[in-house]
Amino acid sequence: MGAMMNGMALHGGVIPYGRTFLVFADYVRPAIRLAALVHSTRDLRLHARLHRAGRRRPNAPAGRTSLTSRCIPNVTVIRPADAAETAEARRSAL
Repeated sequence: MGAMMNGMALHGGVIPYGRTFLVFADYVRPAIRLAALVHSTRDLRLHARLHRAGRRRPNAPAGRTSLTSRCIPNVTVIRPADAAETAEARRSAL
């Protein structure tokens, strides 16, 4: 998913959007890191949404995942805590 989003963003004409569970962040992180590196040379925009742990694993380590994602340059991590922050996060993403 992450590699396809990078390809669509590099081709142009669209802002790709991908969504997966937070527990699969380790699979998509290399593609996000590559997009962040390419962003420094080209204006590359894509949205990868990593949300909740899932129904079967509600206590997955979300803190570690968001911390490692914040370490990647040119990546904005938004982690809302309530309805007001969610509305603002959606507005800033659009």
